[in-house]
Amino acid sequence: MCDQFNFSVQDLRNQIETTDTYIVNYLPFRTIKELTTLLEGCFEPKVSQKIKVIEALKIKDMYARMMT
Repeated sequence: MCDQFNFSVQDLRNQIETTDTYIVNYLPFRTIKELTTLLEGCFEPKVSQKIKVIEALKIKDMYARMMT
């Protein structure tokens, strides 16, 4: 019984750690992509192009922070 409980607790910890890793590392990328897609649809092509440039710079910066 105690072993089963310990296994369940460890499994739950693994799930929480996986979720935390996703939130810290990948959710910001998805958020930026969702926001820029929305903004690109709201503005004319000239502004949308600037949004794409800003998005690329932001993603590059986020990748650099992940690697340090």
